Amino acid sequence: MRKQIAVYTFIGISLAIRTASAQLVSFGVKGGLSLTDPTFTNYHSPRYIVGPSIEFRLPAHFAVEIAALYNHTSTTSAFTILPGPTVGTSNNYLTTTKGNSWQLPILGKYYFGSEQSKWRPYVGTGFAFGSTWEHQKSTTTTLNGTTVTGTTPIDSSYRSNTRVGALVAAGLRYKKGRFAILPEVRYTYWGANSYPIRQNAAAFLLGFQF
Repeated sequence: MRKQIAVYTFIGISLAIRTASAQLVSFGVKGGLSLTDPTFTNYHSPRYIVGPSIEFRLPAHFAVEIAALYNHTSTTSAFTILPGPTVGTSNNYLTTTKGNSWQLPILGKYYFGSEQSKWRPYVGTGFAFGSTWEHQKSTTTTLNGTTVTGTTPIDSSYRSNTRVGALVAAGLRYKKGRFAILPEVRYTYWGANSYPIRQNAAAFLLGFQF
């Protein structure tokens, strides 16, 4: 009899923990588009943003969302210096930079409306940490008039410093059963040390939670 009681107690506690976890924690994915130019110079890659997310719901309509968002960066810059090494020559510089940019936003949310409501608008604020891994290809071409007299290629890879930004967001949560859709508009200010990302970044994101 004691063994049966212990088994039933264990099953009951397990179901209670599982139910509580399902109510208090949501896993998901977020994807969307940057509404502003992500980088400083000649951005020519898709503006997509994508990554996993997890949300912890707290008492009094509050929640905390943590995500890992990825976007690809690609820029091209070109300029000419006159004169070049000698009189009558010029140096033409062409640089192509491709990178993988990650950010870790931590967003505190406040949900309006009842827990039982299907539609719940929310606002949020928090911080984001970001860094970019880049590979740069540069070519210096020396011209004498229209004749190429020398070409110097340079390849380099590096990681940018960790950026810290302040973010605000507003969105709407629509829940159907255990599944939820969250369209959201988000703004991040990366501050003075944001290179190669612009200081001001706005994005539209669509989250899916289960």
